[in-house]
Amino acid sequence: MKDALEALSRFDMERIASLRNPDLREEERFAVMLLRASRIREAVLLIDRPFELVPTVHDFSFFDGLLKKIVDFYQACYIFDYRWNKHRYGTGHGEEH
Repeated sequence: MKDALEALSRFDMERIASLRNPDLREEERFAVMLLRASRIREAVLLIDRPFELVPTVHDFSFFDGLLKKIVDFYQACYIFDYRWNKHRYGTGHGEEH
């Protein structure tokens, strides 16, 4: 439990520790999923269409902010999305393949 609270504190979300999944907002649910995935040893994160996972978020700054707060938890992160969402990522983010 202590590790979970410390991880949640990186996102200033300790208050959600006792909530159940249905009681979480979409942003909180995504943050918890991100923390869970990143806590695997030598984690490589793959995020597929983040704006569909969290439709209330309209630009990349939300995701970028979370990832920067836990950068020491994972080795690499790859985000896959449709080309038509490219404008949501801003300059300096993303490669097309």
